[in-house]
Amino acid sequence: MAYFVWDSALETGCEALDSQHKRLFDLANGIELAIEQHPEDSEAAANAVSGLIDHVVEHFQNEEAIIAEYQYPDAERHKALHVQLGAETMTIAARCMSRSSWRRLSAIGCTTTFEFRT
Repeated sequence: MAYFVWDSALETGCEALDSQHKRLFDLANGIELAIEQHPEDSEAAANAVSGLIDHVVEHFQNEEAIIAEYQYPDAERHKALHVQLGAETMTIAARCMSRSSWRRLSAIGCTTTFEFRT
């Protein structure tokens, strides 16, 4: 079951970015799946969280380079959104990694509204 579902309304029109955004959804769903299928296996969930963090960092770097290349008019606001999303990703990771008990992302504070267009 997918907890985070891609919606075509989120498409930017840039295939490279849209592909990376879809991968973010897949990786977030992978955390949910790891926790659901292996509730006592902290390594499975930790690996899923690590994969999400790695992709978030890479994606933000790629997206910011594209934004700069095309002189996106709202670049500063979008970079600030990356800072916010990066912080939330790290908070979620820390909560998952605390291992007091593995919880679904929706239960530990994944509340950001994704806004890719203006």
